[in-house]
Amino acid sequence: MLMNFWKTRGKDLQDIDFSIKSTRHKKDIEYFCNDIFCFDIETSNGFLNKNTGIVEEFSHETYNKNPKYYNDFEKISLPYLWGFSINDNVYVGRELKYVLDLMDEIEKKVPELKFIYVHNLPFEFMHLLNILIPQDVFAREKRKVITFSYKSWKFRCSLKLVNLSLDSWASNKNLPVKKLKENMSYLELRTPRTELPKEIYDYQINDVLVMYYGLLEYRERYKDVYHIPLTQTGETRIECRKIMRKETAYRNKCISLIPRTLDDFEKLVRIFAGGYTHANQLYSCEILENVKSKDIASSYPTVMFLEKYPFSRFEKTKPLEKYLNNDRYSYIIRIRADYIESRYWNTFLSSSKVNSMKKCKYDNGRIISAYDIDVTLTNIDYHIFEKCYEIKNEQILSFEVSVNRYLNDSLVKYILELYRNKTELKNIPEKGDLYMHMKQLINGMFGMAVTKDITDDIEFNELVGWETVLLNPTRFNEKIAKMKKAPSKIFTTYQSGVWVTAYARRNLWKAITALDDDVVYCDTDSVKYIGEHEDFFENYNANILKRIEERANNLGLTIDDYSPADKFGERHTIGFFDTEKPYERFITLGAKKYLVEQEELDETSKTYKKKLKLTLSGVKKSAVSSIKKMEDFKDGLTFDSKTSGRLISYYNENQTPVTWKKGEYDEYFSDFQYGICLMPSSYTLGVTPEYLELVLKNSRPVTEIFK
Repeated sequence: MLMNFWKTRGKDLQDIDFSIKSTRHKKDIEYFCNDIFCFDIETSNGFLNKNTGIVEEFSHETYNKNPKYYNDFEKISLPYLWGFSINDNVYVGRELKYVLDLMDEIEKKVPELKFIYVHNLPFEFMHLLNILIPQDVFAREKRKVITFSYKSWKFRCSLKLVNLSLDSWASNKNLPVKKLKENMSYLELRTPRTELPKEIYDYQINDVLVMYYGLLEYRERYKDVYHIPLTQTGETRIECRKIMRKETAYRNKCISLIPRTLDDFEKLVRIFAGGYTHANQLYSCEILENVKSKDIASSYPTVMFLEKYPFSRFEKTKPLEKYLNNDRYSYIIRIRADYIESRYWNTFLSSSKVNSMKKCKYDNGRIISAYDIDVTLTNIDYHIFEKCYEIKNEQILSFEVSVNRYLNDSLVKYILELYRNKTELKNIPEKGDLYMHMKQLINGMFGMAVTKDITDDIEFNELVGWETVLLNPTRFNEKIAKMKKAPSKIFTTYQSGVWVTAYARRNLWKAITALDDDVVYCDTDSVKYIGEHEDFFENYNANILKRIEERANNLGLTIDDYSPADKFGERHTIGFFDTEKPYERFITLGAKKYLVEQEELDETSKTYKKKLKLTLSGVKKSAVSSIKKMEDFKDGLTFDSKTSGRLISYYNENQTPVTWKKGEYDEYFSDFQYGICLMPSSYTLGVTPEYLELVLKNSRPVTEIFK
């Protein structure tokens, strides 16, 4: 019966005793299987030469040609191996369709609800569409599936839960198995009939076992698989919900602050901005020596602990003086100006957040100057904007005020508890699991604060595929009504999340404006700079410590809560600018593009050697091995596909039926319609002509216009 898959490790299917549990779901009792199921597939990727009808393999050698060469080829994929685990019992199969046979055999024994985990579910989902019709598909973006159902199976994405690669999950959590490195080239064409070496099967087996052993921790934590949250943010939300269970008055207030209209909600979305990441035009494309670095300790948790947030509905009013510089109030301000121009080399305002403007001069996406500009800002961003720009003929178009208050005391104390636990557990190998858990929870605090529960609906059905159902007033009201039916889940407000990032930007910009000419690079909570500026950072830390102590005293907290000690006895105060190891040399070509040189201890020789470290979005860090010297890091530097580790995903929803490896022993015909082709790609470091011209010019942006 089970001819097309086989046990590779553990018990035979008929010998497994499944664990059935029950839980109350709404008003009903729901029965489910408490065993952990995991699934993973391996695929071949190639391009179909339509002139010859032959599927050709990608190779690093051929694909380092200009990618345009391949535009006329169809990028296709084929699953050739799958792994399925029931706890630590692993089954491996070759043809994808036979996984349904295995699932059906299990279903005969266990008709109850079953949860099956996939690491990066969107990938497997596209291939599974060839053999099953999914139901109840949940995704926040097209193709980015988080969960779906099939018969009595509920598929979940473990990547969304842990936010770690399988390799990092196994290493960081000290799991009993590790992700193996594939010895054979992943570019090699394979079909379900290709003879595979043992190493490939071992690779597949370990992938599902990493998931299983990693999920054991979650099942233990939540008592069963049913209650494991879908996402990392969801995990934090569950813990916060427990803490906030008795805070009825606060939760009711949060419910009352749910936006009344779609316009009100979209206004908050419009003023939200993430972390500030930017390279100073003065120093881009230039090798600098002795670059220092400071990093704010837990920037987002800090402002959630320290700051006040808008906690009433925003009401339109006149921009009276009592509102403008008063921490009792937050406001949303929309302004228009004839002209603005940056006072600083580091430019603040992102062009993507502006309502309208004319004749803009850009600094890598940020505004140096602009005419006839219309922009809506939080009060926090407005203060930064006023300080950073000369503004000609400003008009206030609208002004809305909210009364401030601190976040709930219980919530704030929980944030500090997580920070304390994380600090105390750091660098203790035997406590690695707990440390990672605390880190994930504290990271989830911010994610929870800015999650948009009110969004467009992303729907999938087998007839039309993916559809975006846009949010409109009617659907908005339906979503609001649904939220209010589950009041226990509401204990924060989206508008608070908007102000969290604003406060964090303000703290970073205090350093940027103080150091200006000497700031080299910034990213969210860190600043890299040249020169001597210890006085500023000491004063900053001293001032924030005063605020921390005052707030902690009001909450009945001690120094161990806001400044816990690590295992070496060194205290780490939340919100401080901490010193990182300086860089002997540093070069940046823009946001998320920099290379540093540092002296580090070589474990082999036990001597200090100079090493290069690379940060380049979309390129793996090990690509630094291809850079021989700092001077090579410049416009036009190309990392070949093997070095970059870069893969371009091509989503196929109408793949051409074709015979793979035609005429060979492992020839295989596939009529699979769906798939994702992973195509290796080189990466060329680039600087736009406009930005390069700006860098080379290096002229102070402020003109004589205001003099």
